[in-house]
Amino acid sequence: MGTEEKPMQERPEPQETNNLNTQSAPEATPSPIDGGYGWVCGTAAAVTNGHSWGFNFAYAVFLAYYLDNDVVPGSSPMQYAFIGGLSLTSLLAVSPLTTILMRRYGIRPIIFFGVVLKTASLVIASFATQLWHLFLTQGLLFGAGVGLMFIPTAAVVPQWFTANGSLASGISLSGPALEELYIHWPRVP
Repeated sequence: MGTEEKPMQERPEPQETNNLNTQSAPEATPSPIDGGYGWVCGTAAAVTNGHSWGFNFAYAVFLAYYLDNDVVPGSSPMQYAFIGGLSLTSLLAVSPLTTILMRRYGIRPIIFFGVVLKTASLVIASFATQLWHLFLTQGLLFGAGVGLMFIPTAAVVPQWFTANGSLASGISLSGPALEELYIHWPRVP
């Protein structure tokens, strides 16, 4: 009566294979390489960290100068010492803001702005005539500049490594110790 049976279309049976190389892998982002430019980034981070944390750790040199030359007459040694502590506090306090700025603008502009801020703060501090000038420049601005430099360098190095990430991070974070050794080496008796 006009009803024709349509043949069933054959579907190929899925083939099971134990060979992982023949299966197509889902597209993935390229994995970081262990070496090459990653080690350049690690070395640059070590130098950057050395110049940022190294200056903070060497605040005793500034403190000795301030005390010997009585830069701001009538200031106590504790007030001068507070400048170094304020610098470390602002370095760590700026970390959340630095992370937000890194996500928005990337790593390079943030590090560059940190270098400019750190350098400008030390140059402006050399013209200080009152104690609050030093609090603002060498305390707050210098610490903020160092924070803008350190947080990105701590984040960039592990992105280049899969197997040697801990070693590379350790080398990049050893920059301050190497900088201190370099700065104080001529003074060791």
